[in-house]
Amino acid sequence: MTELHHALKTSADYQALPAKVSQLVLKQVEKTFKSSQKAEEQFKKSPNKFTGEPKLPRYKDKKKGRNVLTYNYQAISKK
Repeated sequence: MTELHHALKTSADYQALPAKVSQLVLKQVEKTFKSSQKAEEQFKKSPNKFTGEPKLPRYKDKKKGRNVLTYNYQAISKK
């Protein structure tokens, strides 16, 4: 995850969110890709457990796409 963090930390989208939230988004992306890789490995071992071959996660549509955004208590402040 640190490689991904260093690659994206100068991105405007990454900087638009609080640091903790951006890091949580990266963790979610990492978890999604790891589960995708695990599904591919399982598919190679026993394809009969799947209805089709697992595919890589895709990007959401920029206008209509929705995704989970997690704010922890440290990212929210009361003024």
